[in-house]
Amino acid sequence: MKCPKCNTEVSEDSRYCRTCGAELPHTGAPPMHETRPFKPARGERRIEGIVAEKYKIERELGRGGMGRVYKAEDIRLRRPVALKFLPPDLVQDREARERFVREAQAASALDHPNICTIYEIDETDAEQMFIAMAYYGGESLKERIGRGPLPIDEALNIAVQVAEGLARAHEAGMVHRDIKPANILITPRDDVKIVDFGLAKLTGVHITTSIGVPMGTVLYMSPEQARGDKVDKRTDIWALGVVLYEMLTGALPFAGENEQAVIYSILNVEPKPPTYVHTGIPPALEKVVMKAIKKDAVDRYADAEEILLDIKKLKRELDTTGSIRTYVGLGGSVDDIVIWEPKPVAVITFDNHTGDAAYEYLRKAIPNLLITSLEQSKYLRVVTWERLQDLLKQMNKPNVDIIDKELGFELCEMDDIEAIVVGSFTKAGDVFATDVKVLDVKTKNLIKSASSKGKGVDSILQKQIDKLSKEISRGIGITERPQDESRHPIAEVTTESMEAYNHYLKGRDSYERLYNEEARASLEKAIELDPEFAAAHLYLAGVHGRLRNTKKRDHHYRKAMDYADKANRKERLYIEAAYAVSIEGDIKKRFRILKQMTEEFPDEKLAHQLLASHYRVNELFYQAVEEYDKVLELDPNYGWAMNELGYMYADAGYFDKAHDYLQRYMSASPGNANPIDSMGELYFRMGKLDDAVAKYREALELKPDFYYAYWEIAYISALKEDYAESLKWMDLFLDKAPSFGTKAEGMQWKAFYHYWTGKLDGALAIARDLREAAEKEGSDLWITAAERLQGWIYFEKNDYELSRGHFENCLVALGANPQAYIPAQKSYTLWTPDMIPSFRAAYSFALALIDLREGLFAPAELRYNKVKPLMPDRAEFLRGELLLAMRQPDKAITVCEKAPQWKTPYMSDTDAMLAYNLPPMKDTLARAYVAKGSLEKAIDEYLRLTRFSPRSKDRRFVHPRYYRRLADLYDETSRPHKAQEARSRFESLYGPSGD
Repeated sequence: MKCPKCNTEVSEDSRYCRTCGAELPHTGAPPMHETRPFKPARGERRIEGIVAEKYKIERELGRGGMGRVYKAEDIRLRRPVALKFLPPDLVQDREARERFVREAQAASALDHPNICTIYEIDETDAEQMFIAMAYYGGESLKERIGRGPLPIDEALNIAVQVAEGLARAHEAGMVHRDIKPANILITPRDDVKIVDFGLAKLTGVHITTSIGVPMGTVLYMSPEQARGDKVDKRTDIWALGVVLYEMLTGALPFAGENEQAVIYSILNVEPKPPTYVHTGIPPALEKVVMKAIKKDAVDRYADAEEILLDIKKLKRELDTTGSIRTYVGLGGSVDDIVIWEPKPVAVITFDNHTGDAAYEYLRKAIPNLLITSLEQSKYLRVVTWERLQDLLKQMNKPNVDIIDKELGFELCEMDDIEAIVVGSFTKAGDVFATDVKVLDVKTKNLIKSASSKGKGVDSILQKQIDKLSKEISRGIGITERPQDESRHPIAEVTTESMEAYNHYLKGRDSYERLYNEEARASLEKAIELDPEFAAAHLYLAGVHGRLRNTKKRDHHYRKAMDYADKANRKERLYIEAAYAVSIEGDIKKRFRILKQMTEEFPDEKLAHQLLASHYRVNELFYQAVEEYDKVLELDPNYGWAMNELGYMYADAGYFDKAHDYLQRYMSASPGNANPIDSMGELYFRMGKLDDAVAKYREALELKPDFYYAYWEIAYISALKEDYAESLKWMDLFLDKAPSFGTKAEGMQWKAFYHYWTGKLDGALAIARDLREAAEKEGSDLWITAAERLQGWIYFEKNDYELSRGHFENCLVALGANPQAYIPAQKSYTLWTPDMIPSFRAAYSFALALIDLREGLFAPAELRYNKVKPLMPDRAEFLRGELLLAMRQPDKAITVCEKAPQWKTPYMSDTDAMLAYNLPPMKDTLARAYVAKGSLEKAIDEYLRLTRFSPRSKDRRFVHPRYYRRLADLYDETSRPHKAQEARSRFESLYGPSGD
């Protein structure tokens, strides 16, 4: 099948498009149109007789604890039907059969559009009972929920129809007893049908017989069912509430690893409010759900008519206004609720009245804490501190550190903010006192004032913020109510240490500016003060990722996940997204979380930015541009979006547009070295090498420890074949590198330059030093990098046994079996899990080249087939080498001439740039010409390989041995002066090893 959004081929069992992430139409096995051919199970062999006379069975639709269902054709009426055969043990005696018939007769009398129509009940010649029902097609609600939470309008539409069906049944004195998503069908026209009325009563499902009961039934069982008590229609209300909870959140309010654990949860555990699981659910709708699943039946809705009334009113409001407004009152139904729109509020810089500069940090820290606390309220739209900074940029005031009252009013008017919170703090002895005032933006009038005090600065976090945020809510007109019970004390969703919070804010600011070492120091201090500070762990993991320390990165992502319950909702989603890709290797999950975040927090710039980056990395150009546009709507001066747009347009070859975005980035971020560095890379891609070096030097003048600029200048020097200059800049890089990971990068590249110029023993010594340092550090990443480096060095030394051993060690580190050419197990110790297949392909590529050197053509071909899907450019190079080794130069020439050009990585990805230049010799086409006897064409090819062309996209190094081989060809074609010139060039660049 094809994705309806991007039109790419997708697997039939896929839930999301692998290319664009779009949700796919369900193609699984819905209960009413499964395509399995009909095959009777044991005990169902004799279904001819009465069945064969009336129905032609086509295929099985589904099976479960209540029997099997088949699609059939009613022979006489020529209509599709669903036949449900009950398990023999349910109706094994006459009394049970009679009870079943009575229940089925009562259910068949429920003539209602939302209740499945029953045509007849009968039994086979083997006395197996069956029901003939209407066949509807479509899917079950269970499968629909399996694709993720439902939009509110869709969930309400389904809930209304289920409630209407139940209301009809309750009116007739019937209780379903087994309402669950599997028993709710959704037709292709979005009509809802409840199935299996009467069957739950037939089975007598309750706690005394719960063992062996399908888990799906237990998950929706009411407390009275779980206890084995008498049930009434309020049991169906409970189950509808659980179903509605699951539709809105994608999760269940009561869960466990087994039936007993679920039942314990139902009887004893209070469920988390739906908005705690999935933000964006209106409080009024949450109130309906929570009332429906009250443990005491007397506290629930009395019947389906009562809950239907509330749901319909919510649905009408959604249909009329496009949204459900926030409900702030109490009452038995929606009629009793006072309606308020979410109130937009901003919190600006506080005044320091302590007279002590040591407490200046509280001017920002207190507003940030209040914002975090107030954000938990469903009744407020709180403007984040980052949003205020974005508005300042739009006012051309990007460097304003203090937002006073006058400036605050201007910002609020720009963003339609109705209330503003201003405040101050003072100190007397060891007692800190904090005052706040809530002002109406339009009138400037005072709405509310409040104050709080406590002993020690930590009292601000541990006591004062919570009290003040409640007073602010009351001042705006919002009283704390049960619907807002998901609000947590601020210390529970941040930290209990004010000092830790201060270091966290500093670290976060440095992280955003790409000043990684400063960020690392601040965040480590925050975690030292509070080891359970989830948000600090999240940012520190990001810093270590930039510093190439994957072991520490993954450690802090795991810590962030361990303490995610101590973060606010937004931070928790960021943690889950990062954990999904870095630890679980689940890119799709990360994509779904980011999509969810942009829906729940439409003004969250970073979520849109990460989603745009996802599209960019997956080369979904138009989707990326659309998302970047949303980022720049929120913040027209957001440099990082401009930076990534610049790179994206450069990738597409639109250098003018890329230049425009990077120029905007530079203008929007004065004093920041990164946009200057990015402009350097653009010039590098355009082939303007001197201009690129000038930009890198400019970045270093601005920030001398912007260490990657040293590496970039070293690379360009090597591209110009000035290897002495390269090594000089690499020494500067090593001097500035702030962490083991970055120093390891420097060691790797220093070894590489020695290797490239034939100083193989020197390269090997550095590679061994790198491995020894990596072992002391316990870094699997750099141990494997050292193995790879030694593999290429021994390849160059023609020691294929040692070379093979090192590359096989690399594959083993990735959980692969080198001899079987297939993965043996998962190992997520290097980079991120999604990168593992590419690393496997790269090492298999190297082993295939060794196979060819040793004349092992069959293993090389096997490896070629493994490399091709992941690295098509390398695979075609390998194919050319294989054909040439098999003495088929004509075919090799054809393959090489049509081979795709190797894509130039970003300079910031130093590991990819290393792989980009390997293997060292990429002259397959020239050697194929030589093998064919076309020496002039071979000379032309070597001349192309040794000349830098700004017009070409190729930015790989020129290997010195090309000159040696070119000299040999000049000798063979009687051009001694040319030969001497080329040989001299080779000797000036290369060490004593030679060919």
